[in-house]
Amino acid sequence: MALAAGAGAGGYNEGGRRMKARLTNGTIVTLEKDCGCIIHDGPHWLHADAVWKRLNNEHKDKLGRRIEELMAAKEALRQPDIWNVELAWRAYAKEEQMRLAEKLRNMECLGIEELLLEAVPT
Repeated sequence: MALAAGAGAGGYNEGGRRMKARLTNGTIVTLEKDCGCIIHDGPHWLHADAVWKRLNNEHKDKLGRRIEELMAAKEALRQPDIWNVELAWRAYAKEEQMRLAEKLRNMECLGIEELLLEAVPT
């Protein structure tokens, strides 16, 4: 299992912070690296979640810019534009729902009740 009790070595997340978790029994553990990847520290499932979230947020931001463009246009909104925006928002929401369900599934499988970030002293 990729959990280590206490503040063990490793388990660092982007931004110089160590990822910890509170288990369902109340124990605080450090989430350690559980794969051979060289592009991230910490558990692979948590890295995958961060990538998925970043991609979803890029989609949301692009959609937000499109809405601003449509609202700034002086002409009346066309029905196809409204439908496209609505479908894009639904797609974003569905993708985010799937991401969060997968994250929750991983947390439940590991007995994690809450994810915690701890600042690493410099």
